[in-house]
Amino acid sequence: MLARFSKPALALLIATTLAACSVSPEQAQENRDTRLEKQFPKPADRAGLYIVWQSSYGKFNVEYLANEISEATAVGRVGPLCRKLGQGDTAKLAERWTAMNRTVTLGDGSKAPVRAVKVNCV
Repeated sequence: MLARFSKPALALLIATTLAACSVSPEQAQENRDTRLEKQFPKPADRAGLYIVWQSSYGKFNVEYLANEISEATAVGRVGPLCRKLGQGDTAKLAERWTAMNRTVTLGDGSKAPVRAVKVNCV
């Protein structure tokens, strides 16, 4: 089906599709905040967390703002989530993902270092 398009038309189609899929830093921050609010209803519990997602039962990938909270704080914040989901009582560090460490652009346009860890509920 793509063979029907000329190369310039195909390039334009791909560029338009990619542009439609991308969101602004402000929208991305809003999306992350909405997700974190559902996971951590208390504002103090989500402060410094960038994103938390469950990779499998009792296992979470956690990205946190390294200039706001420590690794230990980020890991500890997952404990109540483990309890809430009935997947354990506390959380412990399973692995540091240094390959995923990066600097991100936040919704206000500032840059911040993000660190990533894998956390297991126990």
